[in-house]
Amino acid sequence: MTSHQVKPSKQLLYSCLWMKMERRVLWVLQTLLVLLPSVVSAPCPRPCFCPQPAELHCTFRSLLTIPAAVPKHVKRINLGFNSIDKIGNTSLSRLGKLELLMVHGNNIHSLPDGAFRDLLSLQMLKISYNKLKEINRYTLQGLWSLARLHLDHNQLELIHPDAFQGLTSLRFLQLEGNQLQQLHPATFSTFTFMGQFYISTLRHLYLSDNVLTSLPSQLVETMPQLENLYLHENPWTCDCSISWFHDWEETSPGVLKCKKDRALPGGQLCPMCSSPRHMKTIKLHAAQRLVCSSPVINSLHRTTSPEDSESETLTSADFRGPIGNISLGLSDEHGNELDLQCSVDKLKELTKISWEQVNKLQLVANITFSVDIRCSVDREKYEQLWKVIAYYSNGPAHLERGVILSKDPYPAYVYKQDSVQDAQYYTGLKVKMLAQPAWLLQTSVELQLNRPQSSTRMVNLILRTNLSETVDTELQQRLRRSWVMIESANRTRKVMVVVLGSPNEMLCNLHSSGQPVVQWMLPDGSKLNSPYSSPENRVSVSRDGRLKMKEVTHTDAGIYYCIANVHEDLAVLSFYLTIQESSRPPPMEDISITSMEEFAGNPISLECSASGSPDAEIHWILPSSRIVNLQATSSKTLVYFNDQICSNACYHCRAAQRTHYEQRQHIFSSRVPKHR
Repeated sequence: MTSHQVKPSKQLLYSCLWMKMERRVLWVLQTLLVLLPSVVSAPCPRPCFCPQPAELHCTFRSLLTIPAAVPKHVKRINLGFNSIDKIGNTSLSRLGKLELLMVHGNNIHSLPDGAFRDLLSLQMLKISYNKLKEINRYTLQGLWSLARLHLDHNQLELIHPDAFQGLTSLRFLQLEGNQLQQLHPATFSTFTFMGQFYISTLRHLYLSDNVLTSLPSQLVETMPQLENLYLHENPWTCDCSISWFHDWEETSPGVLKCKKDRALPGGQLCPMCSSPRHMKTIKLHAAQRLVCSSPVINSLHRTTSPEDSESETLTSADFRGPIGNISLGLSDEHGNELDLQCSVDKLKELTKISWEQVNKLQLVANITFSVDIRCSVDREKYEQLWKVIAYYSNGPAHLERGVILSKDPYPAYVYKQDSVQDAQYYTGLKVKMLAQPAWLLQTSVELQLNRPQSSTRMVNLILRTNLSETVDTELQQRLRRSWVMIESANRTRKVMVVVLGSPNEMLCNLHSSGQPVVQWMLPDGSKLNSPYSSPENRVSVSRDGRLKMKEVTHTDAGIYYCIANVHEDLAVLSFYLTIQESSRPPPMEDISITSMEEFAGNPISLECSASGSPDAEIHWILPSSRIVNLQATSSKTLVYFNDQICSNACYHCRAAQRTHYEQRQHIFSSRVPKHR
């Protein structure tokens, strides 16, 4: 009986073990199906090739659109060399694992806002060799992990200054072979803080083969970690507009690169000067004197050379208001006391910028900067200030923040001089400071008298300090930055010669993040707000920034400024207007006259060329009062037929440039009987 009982027990045991194994295998299979459903079920979209489950290759397939039903797990997509003409709003949706996307060599004219919003893992995007014309704030939205961006060989004319805002992972930007003529100082900024400091995380920037003639100095100041900058094959104007360039090269040695190519003379292609004429073909980094000089019309009888001159025009910095205010109560151990009410005029310089990516959501930025402080004083206060702070004109007083005096309406602190750092010139300086913005009052500051810029009416001080802040990258991605640009392209007409009594128009073509406030400043210093119309409508300003004059008078001559403002950003463009009464020279004017005769019916050749920096525009005023405008080259010749003019006709040649200097030359032609 025992033997009969044992046998069923073994069978039961085996059955139980088998059932357990079946359940375990079933559980494993179910788990695999849950973890890898897309790998198993998602087919490779036709007519593409998928060498691996996470890769999609669709090159040279004559595709007109991005394939539908792209697997969600895919990490690399190559759609190069097709005929794709657009990327739809949902073409790339739900591809949150995508790390590389290549759509180069297609026919894409524009990108819809938010087309890449789901590509949170994308590290490289290549849209080279397409037909894009503009990149705006929302074009790249969502690409928060993007490190490399290729936009070369498109037709880009405009990049919005906030296009890269929030892309704090961006290190490489390729923009070669586009149509860029102008860049805003903050174009490549990827994050900002305190509303004043615009910083770019770029290390490699390619701007070669565009139509750039100049760059704002602030553009490179925003990129402290830049390692490679390529600028060749642009028509650079080597004058005072880029006078900052050599100083930047000294502080950033080796950053400017030349293209290496054994087929080229010298084995490399470097940025070259395109103008002025005497600088043509000189390498930008080898151009010794980046200056401006007034134009001189060349003459056989004149030996005058163009003289270096400082531009008379104002810049945007001259129109910016103070960034804040500061109250200073100064005293020292000798009993000298002085109270000052000052304006914080502008950020003077950024001497050191660094940051560290703490995690995906945060980075810590550190910056050393200085600001100009302007204080109105009378003679008595000037003498008092001299006693307190005269020691600190060659070097600063180092001050440490002490007790807080008040919190409302703004924080106020007592600062005491550091006796260790200032052991050589220690006067026990104390300063009670109240400032707006409050971030000026850091734990340690330096205060220095700017003696060359001070007078008995206005004292200039320099405040230096360090600022550290934790930057929330998600907040940067949502941040809306205000900006404005006034178009200043090669086609922009900024120098004008107009005959007395004729109409004239100046166009201020704007690009901005919002509705700009537009002003025109006239040569007499008065300002006109848009829209505006004078009595009898002789002078008017339209809402789009167009300044019109019905009949110009002599008093209209001079420098005009279009000033556009959008919140904290401001742009300025200058125009120069000269008034010409007629082609005949005014009496008693110091001019150069050339006389000539020619048979009636024969063409006459009138030559007029000018030297100067930048190159001058040549304006011919004809006897009919018509004006012909030419860009100065090595020799500008105006050909006119004698049978179309009157006897003793006068042709007036005038050279003018944006630096607003000019010279004049008159050429006479006498009509004689027709040769038989």
